[in-house]
Amino acid sequence: MKHSKHRSLLFIVFILVLLSGCNKTIINNLSEEKLKEEISYWSSEKFQGRQTGTKGNNLARDEIAKQFKQLELVPVKKKDYLMPFEMYFFNPVKIQSHLVVNLQDGQKKDFSYGTDWMEKYTDFDVNLELPISFSESKGKILITDELQDESENVAIQFVRTETFRKTSMHAVLGGSVFQITDSFYTYLKSNEEKIKNIELNYSGPFEQITAHNVVGKISSSRSNKKQAIVISAHFDHMGTAGDTTFLGSVDNATGITALMNLASILKDDSKKQAFASDIIFVAFNAEESGLVGSTEFVEEISSQYQSILNINLDCIGVKDGGEITFFGEEPASNLLSEKLTAIAKEMNITSNEHIEKVATSYSDHVPFMRSNYQAITISQERFDKIHTPEDNIEYTDSKPLKDAIEIVQNFVLENHNIKFEKINR
Repeated sequence: MKHSKHRSLLFIVFILVLLSGCNKTIINNLSEEKLKEEISYWSSEKFQGRQTGTKGNNLARDEIAKQFKQLELVPVKKKDYLMPFEMYFFNPVKIQSHLVVNLQDGQKKDFSYGTDWMEKYTDFDVNLELPISFSESKGKILITDELQDESENVAIQFVRTETFRKTSMHAVLGGSVFQITDSFYTYLKSNEEKIKNIELNYSGPFEQITAHNVVGKISSSRSNKKQAIVISAHFDHMGTAGDTTFLGSVDNATGITALMNLASILKDDSKKQAFASDIIFVAFNAEESGLVGSTEFVEEISSQYQSILNINLDCIGVKDGGEITFFGEEPASNLLSEKLTAIAKEMNITSNEHIEKVATSYSDHVPFMRSNYQAITISQERFDKIHTPEDNIEYTDSKPLKDAIEIVQNFVLENHNIKFEKINR
């Protein structure tokens, strides 16, 4: 019994030593199951892929605003949580898409948009009737296994693609590129001699719309309110193509889940101790359209604060996605990366840094950096399936998402009273 008591005492001392070495806040009631349910909600069919300008995007926008109100966040705009901006968009609902293979004997075979074929890079108005070839491109549709280089001057090509990937890019140099399934490719290959031509019509209106970021804040305890920590995640995604919905569970239902939980957690923290900085929560829109929403936000908010920093959450919660990674650019992200890495280390969370001289990883932190504010994006090492139909709830892992939430919470608790100066380039 004496030996047993001695061992128990040593064990207690060991635990106390461990606890004394880590004074970070751990959120005990933030379960991975709850986070997965929320990711599933934000990437459900209800929101139809959340493409900016669509009904599904507006539904998501309004739900975020509703939850901000329930959390009693303060609107940054006096009227409500919506911050409008103008943009152009290609309306997927109004796309006219028609592809028919005409055979030499007069028979026709239809192929479905979004299921059998889809644009990769093209302009907004394709109307043609051309023969096919697996080797020649002049005056023909080139059917190929690999995307041809722009220098080859191929006017139009159909590229066999295992999984369709949707992009917001359309008009590009080097002609039009369409993705086709393996089964469509095989049909064309096996019937090449029987095929007269392919008739393709693909067009849609390019519209100017008013879109919205959703913005709320926890107000600073200081009367001048000249410091702000901006926590952000984009809520838009790629929408639909025919009957295929791009759900965007990783990109970026994970980020929105993190944003909403951080708003709730930090709101509770502020009731215990008021923050010295405004904590601004932004659900950015039109990230997939070229960082439009975040660019507009930075322009609008800059005059209101002397000090602004941004922590952006994008594609965090990826199954087999590797370690949490801090993406940014020198020198705008150096200090934030250092602080976040130190917090992660104290919490026994493995992470790495990807800070470049010139950022090639684009997300909503970039407009902040371009305006000389300190900014960074928290993500993971790999997210290969984004912009494909495979980016669904099965592709997610809530463990790194929970870790990221706790890292950001601790960053705010430790740094809300620090003035982060603009960087000198």
